Amino acid sequence: MCRHCLDKKPRDGAIRALRPSFGFVVYDTTETARPARSVRLAHALFDHTRMNRDTIRYGVDRIEVVTLSLLNFFSVDQRAKACMLHLDF
Repeated sequence: MCRHCLDKKPRDGAIRALRPSFGFVVYDTTETARPARSVRLAHALFDHTRMNRDTIRYGVDRIEVVTLSLLNFFSVDQRAKACMLHLDF
């Protein structure tokens, strides 16, 4: 995870150029979401999926975990909408 990427939106050209074309994006939208936990989660996902990702042979890939802390009263739909807005769908 690029620590300097934490404040940037996914559409930022400088960030987009660093990304492989294939990847997984995971959002931590829990109220307790913090960048340090996102780093640990990204490493855990990377390590636990490495064998499957290597077998499929997509080429270079990435696992990106985005810290998007939302209050507990946000519904699942509201959380999904916030994630989609972050990605500018």
